[in-house]
Amino acid sequence: MDREQRRKREEEIDSFWDIDALIPPRRAPVYAHDTEAAEIVLEPPKKDAETSETQTKSEPERHYIPPYSEEKLHSAPEPDEVYEPQNSLISSVRLYRQKSQYRYYEDFVRDAIRLYPVKGVECPHVPFFSYVPQYSQMNRAQLEWYLWWRENFRNGAYLSTDYSYLLLYAYEVINLSGKIDPT
Repeated sequence: MDREQRRKREEEIDSFWDIDALIPPRRAPVYAHDTEAAEIVLEPPKKDAETSETQTKSEPERHYIPPYSEEKLHSAPEPDEVYEPQNSLISSVRLYRQKSQYRYYEDFVRDAIRLYPVKGVECPHVPFFSYVPQYSQMNRAQLEWYLWWRENFRNGAYLSTDYSYLLLYAYEVINLSGKIDPT
């Protein structure tokens, strides 16, 4: 081996222990496009009663976290609830209904109503897992199995199935209580 080849070989052996080379490069974090800003209201410090200065209650300072501005405050909706904790650094808390572009529960109910009368046909079991199962999360084979399992369950035949299918049926019973007898 000549000198250059020996140097390259030593670099390869040394780089074997380079753990950083094994870690995949970091991706830039993905931020939501529609972020709500929070308003922070700070009360001015109260004067001590022992001093001769009189206590004056002035308007609290308002600090806005971007993208909020003074103009947006006046067009903001009324809070759902307001409370003022006693003996706290926070003088006032306002709770607003969260705005969301995703209609998670409304979509579930819409799908449940649409699929309620659908009868299942015999098909093989297909595994499915979700912490909060939705019809929209299942592929065609999983949905077919669910409908077949549900058809059997409604008729008193209890087929073995995955926990997520059971949760999905429980959510169906809760949301379609007028159509499905909960007992």
